[in-house]
Amino acid sequence: MTVRKEIFVKIKTILEQIPEIELVDLQRKQFSAPQDGAPTYNTAALVELKSMSWGSIMGQKQEGTATVDVVLYVKNGWSGQNGVTNHDDFDLVEIDLHEKIIKRLQSLKGDAFKPIQLTAETAEEAVNEMMCYRLAFTTDVYRDLSLVYTNRLLDNHPVITVT
Repeated sequence: MTVRKEIFVKIKTILEQIPEIELVDLQRKQFSAPQDGAPTYNTAALVELKSMSWGSIMGQKQEGTATVDVVLYVKNGWSGQNGVTNHDDFDLVEIDLHEKIIKRLQSLKGDAFKPIQLTAETAEEAVNEMMCYRLAFTTDVYRDLSLVYTNRLLDNHPVITVT
């Protein structure tokens, strides 16, 4: 499994355990176009694998940094329709959901990445009646490289050759 795929699968698995989130998917700009005839969701968390930069090589492993955003979409007024999340005080239940996502993802780690850390939280302009919140995370990532050199014997003397 690639590093990107492992990060996405682990984040998706954690977010699917939050019952208030109806859709967890890879960010494919699902909410940027009009929603005519498409399923309507009250809440969605879309995972956007922003960037991955690779740096130094240690042995046969390369290390780098990855930036991953979780974009939370919440339909305006959805909490009033959902009895288990109804907050009459200010109708800002998305703040609780926002915090729940951060708490579950903070320090998530995998085989190819170290614990992820929250680096930024921003509210964005509403899209198709959906409030939009972006949570940015970073993590150190690692990947195995193909062998560049191989050891072989040449006249009973070890020689390193480039493959």
